Amino acid sequence: MIAVNRARVFSRQSRRFVLTKVGECLYRSDCGSYFGVVTHRGKQHRHCLQTKDRDVARKKLGEFRQQLCAPSLPEHAADPAAAITFDQLAEQWLEATRYSLKPSSARLSK
Repeated sequence: MIAVNRARVFSRQSRRFVLTKVGECLYRSDCGSYFGVVTHRGKQHRHCLQTKDRDVARKKLGEFRQQLCAPSLPEHAADPAAAITFDQLAEQWLEATRYSLKPSSARLSK
């Protein structure tokens, strides 16, 4: 479990990984490495910035935020079925199930 606190914990029995806040969305671990903690779309994302230099950490934090907030295409966007409208899907369903419907129900479905 990773805990984000302003105070440091010195207990050796504690299994928590304590981060100390040093800037906006920027935290430093006990060993000196910097982490970025960013909330995006209601979820908290933690990312090790793999540096012990604060200026480099700020730059990498900005890159991490851009990567996180960049619009990404869904994996199924290239699939032609993803572009179908609800009306088209309903029409396909009706054609596939028309044989099992009573004639009066099939007329109501149009």
